Amino acid sequence: MQNWDAPSDAYGGLRQRGIIQLGLLLLIATPILRVVISLLAFLIKREFIYVIVTLLVLASLTYSLIGAYY
Repeated sequence: MQNWDAPSDAYGGLRQRGIIQLGLLLLIATPILRVVISLLAFLIKREFIYVIVTLLVLASLTYSLIGAYY
């Protein structure tokens, strides 16, 4: 006889995996978002040297993220 009130192992496992994936997504997105915001701030202030440096950092982050999959 099966107890329908208790969550199954598959559902509980999926929920835990989703929470872990959300945490990893936030950990990856935080530095990228910070670099993008600083890029916009430097563009507004017209600090073009810092814009170039920030673009290099953003390119490095993007390359390291995409390079992990290929």
